[in-house]
Amino acid sequence: MNILAAIGGIINTINEKADKIAKDKEFLIRKGKIEPLTFILALTLCLADLHEITLKTILRKCENIQDGLKISKQALFKRMKAGSKLMEEMYVHIFNETSKNMVKTGYIKDLNQFTNVYLTDATTISLPDKLEQVYKGLGGKNANSALKIQTTYSLLQQKITSLDIVAATQNDTKNNQVTIDNIKTGELYIKDLGYYNGEYFFQIEAKQAYYLSRIKTNTKLFKYDTKEEKYVEIDYCKLYKSVESYIDTELFIKLKNKQMLKVRFVCIKLPEEIISTRLCKANKSAKCNGKMLTKKEKLMLRWNVFITNVKSEMLDAIKICKLYRVRWQLELVFKAIKSSLSFDNFGFAGEHYFKCLLYGKLILLTTSFELFAMCRKHLYREVGRLVSIQSFLRNLRLEINVILEIVMFASPDKLSKLSERLKRIAELSLYDKRNRKTSEEELIDKNNQPIDIKELRQIC
Repeated sequence: MNILAAIGGIINTINEKADKIAKDKEFLIRKGKIEPLTFILALTLCLADLHEITLKTILRKCENIQDGLKISKQALFKRMKAGSKLMEEMYVHIFNETSKNMVKTGYIKDLNQFTNVYLTDATTISLPDKLEQVYKGLGGKNANSALKIQTTYSLLQQKITSLDIVAATQNDTKNNQVTIDNIKTGELYIKDLGYYNGEYFFQIEAKQAYYLSRIKTNTKLFKYDTKEEKYVEIDYCKLYKSVESYIDTELFIKLKNKQMLKVRFVCIKLPEEIISTRLCKANKSAKCNGKMLTKKEKLMLRWNVFITNVKSEMLDAIKICKLYRVRWQLELVFKAIKSSLSFDNFGFAGEHYFKCLLYGKLILLTTSFELFAMCRKHLYREVGRLVSIQSFLRNLRLEINVILEIVMFASPDKLSKLSERLKRIAELSLYDKRNRKTSEEELIDKNNQPIDIKELRQIC
């Protein structure tokens, strides 16, 4: 799948499905003033260059897209209920179209032993208070209305593979069941502590897949005493004091049904400056809650601790640590979509108007990441360098009017020109050459070198 084919597939989906979906969702009961394609484009591509999202600015975009269109704000607002169903269904079709392009980049050789590597995290979006009854927020110091977007990102494909809209109050561990229902043999899932659950790890291993996670401070670890023929709880304090730099061994954690799960325990001591920062932050947080850190908690703050079922012959301790750090790439994704795609800006929209904006932005997000994945793959093959997602989305936003014109008046010639323009956007979005490499670049450069203790501590 090349850039031209990816663009063509998305544009064809929009052009071919717009009228049919509009009729099915009763947006187009009879020939009205505003065409479905106009409505879709105004609430997707046109949102990218709007700094202020109001009904009036969207109305002006509609009139700019559709020649001779004159429509009042009230008339446009009346289309929002049916329009929200139209936008939701269009998003499903666009997402399904981009999901067909399951091409691995293959540039991190160590990860090619997995069928895929997924990073999962969530970001919370604050909403207008008027949506409190529909999307309840956390309240208190937080917004009264908010939603959470559970996002799964494929590290091998460099694209978002799952976006689930859930209540802001929903616990992240509920997403684990979604993973279990869809996981395939040989896949690796990397999640943060919010998703930590022993039963979840057990089910992943049962499906012959892999997990990598930080460990909670209250987790009990055990070793099997062959002489006594029983499991003995590990004393964290003695364990940490017995080594100077790192631990890489097999231990056990107890599940709710009292069954023992064997895990690979990777523990790496942090540099002193990071330890000081961690302790200061943790002491301050504990004091605010009227508590004091225990000896065990203070000791654990000196280490980065992971559990996984990935064998040491597959990934050594250095690569485990670097791979977990790559999880922050998803944080950069969240930052990029909020700053470059204004994903957290919904104005003062009501329920149906908000849903139109939400699914419009999801379409824009899905489309943008599909183009990013294709361009990044192309540039890495050409020059051996990586493209920054933040720079790419920012530069893409500047070209949004050109893309809009091509979607409206698609032709092979225009598509070819857009493909070349996107490649140029990617070139302008390459990471600057620098001495300090990203965790992803470090993984690319590693070729089964022996563990260097100094480097191990630096990368943590």
